[in-house]
Amino acid sequence: MRNYMMTTIIFMIATLLLSACGTKTYEEAFRDAHPNAEILHEIKIQKGIVILYSENQNVGATELLPEGDGWNVISSNNIGGNGVISHGLINKEADDEILFGRINDGNIAKVQLMKEQGEVIEATILEPEKSIWYLKWRYDNAELIGLSKDGTIFYKSTYRK
Repeated sequence: MRNYMMTTIIFMIATLLLSACGTKTYEEAFRDAHPNAEILHEIKIQKGIVILYSENQNVGATELLPEGDGWNVISSNNIGGNGVISHGLINKEADDEILFGRINDGNIAKVQLMKEQGEVIEATILEPEKSIWYLKWRYDNAELIGLSKDGTIFYKSTYRK
């Protein structure tokens, strides 16, 4: 009886340890894909999480979705460039796509998206450097606009469906 109990306890401990090894947090899954990246911001989406990050002087976004007991990297988009505003999309074709980027011109204080129907979506600009921005939207005909503090347009880019 004593051997049976000891075997059962050892089996239960081994099972718990093995199951714990298979469980990954979204941060662990992200780190596996981007070990040298700095996490800038986490955005909750309907199905999971998008992480905005900085890596090798580029800005990127990674979409992670829950899978079983852990998380899985679904897509990544890394943008670079020295244009006035660099930008990219993640979580494409979902109701809560993320348009994100970096402001590369110190004159730009505000980023917004003006949809064809006139709706304006203001981007969130991350502190403290005020250069990384993002907004949630559903891809549609729109203008991405970079504005100065006084409302002067310094940048405009068109999105078409």
